Amino acid sequence: MWHPFHQIICGLRLQIDIIASHYPPSGILDNDYGSEEIREFVLERSPSYHIFGHNHAGYGKIKVKAIQFINASLYELLEGMEAMISMAILALTTTFLLIFLIILLIKLILIFLLKAILNGLRWISGNLFIDSSHKIIYSFYLIILIGLYIHDTAKTNKRT
Repeated sequence: MWHPFHQIICGLRLQIDIIASHYPPSGILDNDYGSEEIREFVLERSPSYHIFGHNHAGYGKIKVKAIQFINASLYELLEGMEAMISMAILALTTTFLLIFLIILLIKLILIFLLKAILNGLRWISGNLFIDSSHKIIYSFYLIILIGLYIHDTAKTNKRT
């Protein structure tokens, strides 16, 4: 689906050297997730390079009609320089989730140690006793993580 400024962009008759888009063009490194409109636009403009992402499984590069197509998704970060061209939003989301999970892990370890000290290392049914208030906190964290996953999945599905 095109943005309102699509008509303006299509009306420009400038030579374009590089086109960058989130979605891949249909049939080119896309694993059936590509856009036919983007394909038509890129082939019509005939840039030197078209760089895109979105579909991690389609990572790689291919030359079609003198155009170098590069799927620079983050998934294969160690596979080459093309992958270094990444989507900042995805990187920030991944970094945020990693930091969030590290903080959660540290907090759980501190709660575990505090409970061990307060209970004098008493074990109930083979496990350290955790009262219901902590179960509520754990449930809250789990709901946040599920919410973040659903939000990111919905954004991704909305784009496809």
